[in-house]
Amino acid sequence: MTIPGWATEEGTALFQAKAALPSCAVHEVHSLRLSALGMGTYMGNMDHITDRQQEDALVHLLRLGCNVIDCAPNYRNGRSELSVGRALKRAIGQGIAEREAVFVATKVGLVPENRALPAPFTAGPEHSCYAPPWLRRSLRASLRRLNLETADCVFVHNLELLRLTDTARFEQNFIAVAECMEDMVRDGMTRAWGISSWNGFRVPENHPEYLSLDRLRARSWPHLRYLQLPLGLWGSEAVTGTWQGGESILDHARDLAVFASSPLLQGELAAALGNSSDSIEKAVLFVRDTANVAVTLLGIKQKAHVEAWNRMQHVSYDTLMTLYEFF
Repeated sequence: MTIPGWATEEGTALFQAKAALPSCAVHEVHSLRLSALGMGTYMGNMDHITDRQQEDALVHLLRLGCNVIDCAPNYRNGRSELSVGRALKRAIGQGIAEREAVFVATKVGLVPENRALPAPFTAGPEHSCYAPPWLRRSLRASLRRLNLETADCVFVHNLELLRLTDTARFEQNFIAVAECMEDMVRDGMTRAWGISSWNGFRVPENHPEYLSLDRLRARSWPHLRYLQLPLGLWGSEAVTGTWQGGESILDHARDLAVFASSPLLQGELAAALGNSSDSIEKAVLFVRDTANVAVTLLGIKQKAHVEAWNRMQHVSYDTLMTLYEFF
C-alpha cells in the first residue's frame, strides 16, 4: 500500500523529541527538525544481500533518530529506492516512525544503467535525460519503488550534464526543467525541489560544467529550496571556492538548505586515512559542522556504519576541536 503524507514541522519535532539527540545532531531545515547526518544510498552491490543491508540499516537508523534519506533512481539501478520503500513500510508498521517524521528525497535526470530510454527520449552525457515528460515519468516510477505518494524533495540530478548536452540552449532548457519541477510540486508529487550537482558549483566560471546560481535563479522558482553538492576535507571547493558572486557557494546559497554529499569522497578519503574509524568520523563531523550545511549524507549499510552514526551524534564541534588533530 502506498504511504501517504510527507515530513511536517510537528511530525519531525515529535520524532526528534523522542529520539533525544543532542542539539549538535539536529538541524532546523525549513521549519523541519532533521538529523544533521542523513542516510545516502548511492554505493553498493546490486544484489539481495546489499538490498537487505540497506533496508535493515535504515530501520535501525530510524530507531536511533535519523530521519533524512537520500535516493535516486540510478542508485543501484533502482534497488536502493526499493530497499528504502521496504524499510519505511517496516518502520511505520512497527511504530518506529510516522511518515510525517521522515524526510525522503530522490532525484530525476540520471537514468539507471540497465534501463534503455524509450522513444522519443534520447540519452545525454552519463546516461542522462532532462526532457520534462521523462522527468515526470521518472518521478512516478521512483514513488512506486519508495511506496510513497509524495516525496519531500526531488533534486534535478547533476544539472551540469544538461549544460554539457547543449551549452547554447542551457538556460532555455533549464527553464523548461524548472517549470516541470514546479508543476510536479503543484500536482502533489513532491513538496519541494532542488538542484544536485557534482562539479557545477565547485569549478570556476571558465569551466564547461560551471553553474551560476544567480543565473539559475534569474526567474523566481517558489519551491526551489534545496541544493546538493559534495563537500569534504578532500573536495572542499564549496567552502574555499569564490566563483559565485565573489563568495563560496555555501555563503551564496544561504536561503537554500544545503545537503552535503560524499564527505569521504566515495570512500577515497577513508582509504587515505587508513580506514581509521576515529579519523573518518572526525572528517565527517567537519562537514556536518560546516556553516550553512543543513544535512550531511553518509552511505550506510553495515552494522558498523550504524554504530558509527550513533557515536557521531554525541560529538559536538566544540568537543571535536578539543580532541587531537585530524592527521
